Amino acid sequence: MKAYILCFLLTILCAFNAQKAFKNDKKKLGIFYSILTVVVPSFIAGVRAIGVGRDINVYVTTVVARSKNARSFLEFFRGANYVEVGYRILIYAVTHFISDRLEVSLFFLQLIPCLCVFIFAYKYREKLSMPLVMATYLLLWYCRSFTVMRQSISIGFVLLGIVFLNEKKYFKVFIFYLLAFLFHDSTILAVPIIPVMLIFNSEKISNKDKFIFLSLILIALSFFIMYYDKILYFLSNTLKLLPEKYANYLNSDYYSSDISTSYSELIYRFICLYFGVTMLMFSKSTDNREFTKYFYLILVEIILYVISFRLLNGERVGYYYRYIGMLYCVPAFANSFKKEKNRIISHITVFLMLFTFWYWKYPIQKNNEAFPYSSTTFPWLN
Repeated sequence: MKAYILCFLLTILCAFNAQKAFKNDKKKLGIFYSILTVVVPSFIAGVRAIGVGRDINVYVTTVVARSKNARSFLEFFRGANYVEVGYRILIYAVTHFISDRLEVSLFFLQLIPCLCVFIFAYKYREKLSMPLVMATYLLLWYCRSFTVMRQSISIGFVLLGIVFLNEKKYFKVFIFYLLAFLFHDSTILAVPIIPVMLIFNSEKISNKDKFIFLSLILIALSFFIMYYDKILYFLSNTLKLLPEKYANYLNSDYYSSDISTSYSELIYRFICLYFGVTMLMFSKSTDNREFTKYFYLILVEIILYVISFRLLNGERVGYYYRYIGMLYCVPAFANSFKKEKNRIISHITVFLMLFTFWYWKYPIQKNNEAFPYSSTTFPWLN
């Protein structure tokens, strides 16, 4: 617990100082605190013991060992073909040009998504609270990223792709989506975000037509969920757009008709719906269109979450929609109050709710085996 509390407090404090510095045109000081904001959580993730988070032995220690022992990049590249191209290039570059210590690779695996989130927070600093954006990341996504390391990098790149999509910088959208594909094949599931955002951003489509189009997408998605197993099989075995392992999940212990669903996850989604609908109905903010775009992603994720009732890791299908949507909507809701006093109360309340959810998922439920935290490099963090 000590390491996480220290990480959360320092990161949020640095993000607060960074936003304050940028607001006061103290760019050098802002850059200094920005660096600390991304380095602190990356450091904590980097020096963690192998048992903190699942799949480290499969996707990190083994790949790092292959990279260290390979006589050439080509030998390593062929031998580690069970992971994506971008991931192989990153591990090889880190182990051969920076350090072959496992902690350094873990540090960079966390640094990339953390940096992407911070850039998102910086881009929206006039609308959102940077410390609350980072708090949302730390309390909803950070510990899970200890297990879904490659997909977390992919989500980070998709996040930046969406930022540039909203800025109409389409070449950068292509670059970041390509990078996301190079780190995780599941990025194909995030491609529909592009047309959704284009519909929201279009000035040629009336609000009524936008509502009709987006409602039809949700209805169609609801019907597709009924046949997701066939679609998953088609995408992986027929079109080869996804690895065969996704279809194999349907015939393994991952697939069941009676998987117990976490009540905390259901309550969490109900709260998201309640606050989102409340803000859209009663808030008079001129920024509601931006909020609606990201809240729509949350609605998509709630529909996709149904897959997890049958597929043990089916929840991962909606990660792109869930985390990206929450990174904007949570801080936006807290910022929606006009009076300074009410805004401060809302920030504290939202943070406490996020922390309660985090405490239930990790210290109590031991989700993703991210708790208890331990470090062999710095035992004082244990």
